[in-house]
Amino acid sequence: MHDEDCTDDRSARVPETAPGEFDHLLREIEKEPVPERLLELALKLQAALVEQRKRSGGEGKRGKA
Repeated sequence: MHDEDCTDDRSARVPETAPGEFDHLLREIEKEPVPERLLELALKLQAALVEQRKRSGGEGKRGKA
């Protein structure tokens, strides 16, 4: 059974960090090179989405999100 006093498991796993630590981590991540395979997949996805949009009626449906 689930204990009523138990907090959400996701919040229990989040480490307490200072905002400066996040800034540092983000800067380090931005320096990492993007794998070539990931770029290829992103371009394929982009092309597939453009094709799907063309087949489903064009650009007009984009604004209704």
